[in-house]
Amino acid sequence: MDTLASFQAFWWDHALLPSLAKSGSILAVNDPFYVEKFKTYFISIKVYLDRDDGTDHSEEIAMIDWLHENMQSYLNCLAKGKHQTLVHGDLTNNNIMMGVPPG
Repeated sequence: MDTLASFQAFWWDHALLPSLAKSGSILAVNDPFYVEKFKTYFISIKVYLDRDDGTDHSEEIAMIDWLHENMQSYLNCLAKGKHQTLVHGDLTNNNIMMGVPPG
C-alpha cells in the first residue's frame, strides 16, 4: 500500500501526465475501454441488487441506471478535473467497491 501511495503521490498533477495519456502509454480515465468495462460491471451489480432479499435497493439501482447511461460524460468530467494522478489498472468485478449505510 505504501508503494502504491508513493507512486500516486509522485504523479499527482505531474506535468507529463497529459503527454503520457496522448502517447497511448496509459489509458485516460475516460477511455472507451473503461466506459464499457464499467457498464458491464453495472449490469452485474444491478442483477445482484435486484435479487429478492427483502431489501429495497431502488435508490442504488437508480444510481446505477444513471451511471450506466451517463458514464462517458461522467468520466469526461473527471478527466478534465484538477488533481490527476496515475492509478493501477486492476479493473475487475471484485475490485469495485460500493459504500453502504452503516448497520
